Parts: sequence; C-alpha cells; structure tokens
Amino acid sequence: MKQMTLAERLAVLRKKAGLSQAEVAAKLSLSRQAVSKWESGKGLPSLITYSVLSALYGASIDLLLLGEEILESDSIPNAKGKDFPEALREVRRHRKISQESLAKSLSVSRQSVSKWESGKAEPDADHLIALAKLLKVSLAQLLPSTDTQPTDPSKIAAPKPAKKETPVQVKVEKPIETPKAPKAPETPVPKKTPAPQPKPKEVKPEPVSRRQLLQERVRLAGQKERAAKAALSKPGVKKKI
Repeated sequence: MKQMTLAERLAVLRKKAGLSQAEVAAKLSLSRQAVSKWESGKGLPSLITYSVLSALYGASIDLLLLGEEILESDSIPNAKGKDFPEALREVRRHRKISQESLAKSLSVSRQSVSKWESGKAEPDADHLIALAKLLKVSLAQLLPSTDTQPTDPSKIAAPKPAKKETPVQVKVEKPIETPKAPKAPETPVPKKTPAPQPKPKEVKPEPVSRRQLLQERVRLAGQKERAAKAALSKPGVKKKI
C-alpha cells in the first residue's frame, strides 16, 4: 500500500471494511459524491474526517495517509483528545521550532502556520504528512482521535413527534363601558337690553290770561304798523292820498 496514492488507499481500505460509498456517506452524513471524489483524487477529506475514517475502516491515521504504521513518540506531550491546532502548537513548541522556521521548511508563509495553529485554516494532506515528518511524530499525535465509531443514522430511532397541545381558548371579555355623563345644557347668554330712557317731561304751558292775549295782539299790531311806516318812508314809494 506504500506505492498507492491517498485516493487509492481510501478506496482499498473502504472495500476491506466491507462498506460501500453510499454507506460511508450515510455514516458521515455526507453525499455519496463526496466519498467518490476522495477516491478519485478530485477532493480531500477534512482533518476531522480522517480520524472518523480511521475508526470506520479500522486502520490507523498513519496507515490511512502514509500507507505504513508510525510509532508514536514518547518524548512529546500527550495530544490525545486535543484538536489539531492545539496539538500542532504544543508539539512545535516542544520541539523548539519557531513558526518562521517551520514555514520555511514547508515552503509556506508564516501566516499559514499561524492560521493552522489558530484554527482559521487546515493544511492539505501533503503538508500534514510533511509536518509529521518535520516534527518527528505520528499523524495520530497531531490529528484528533475518535474512540467510537460514528453511529449509523439508520439505527437512530426517530424522535416521537411531540403531542400537539390544544390551545386554551381564552375568552376575552369586552370592557364595561362607563356611561358618559350627559352634557349640561348650555345656558344661553342673555342679551343686554338697553335700559329704558326716561321720557322728557312735558312742559305744560302756563295758562295765559285774557289780558296777556290782548297785550300780545297789541304788540303784534304795533309791529305791523311800524313796518308799514318804514316801507312808506323809503324813496320811490308813493303815498296814497
């Protein structure tokens, strides 16, 4: 299996485990096309998928990726149960290798190594194998391990549908309308009636005595006589003989 490619090893180990592409896809909750791409070299599994395939096929991750068993190093901290970013960071520091030196040996940028250790990116299969060789560890010490095989989705009992609760009908009582107080009738503003003005007192003429009437007549007759004399005294007026 050493001369085989990764795609070929994946296909051989799957068939050796007695599984079809559809069965592997079902156990991984993936499409059959995804498994087919791995075995044709048109795609690669994720890092966590390598660990699941290792348990599913009953082969170590080193055998899966390298085609041979690699003994685990006892001189590095135990990375079991840790994810890849944390395991890579601990092993690199234990080997006293800087990110710059590791990046230079892998012909990648320091930012790429930093992203691998922060979980923002994952190395491909070639870089993963190169990392294991440079750090002198097995792939099983870098990749997260899985102790149990994935559960077959077909064996998982479907959850019973929850009983529909009958909605409680709440009667909404109409609010009691408080009767509005009747409006007080508008009091008409009385029109101002002008105060009656007192009638002028009638001045009763004082009673004229008979003597006063005669005097008045004499006075008027005298006025007429004087007026007639004055008219005759004017020039150009002839006197009657």
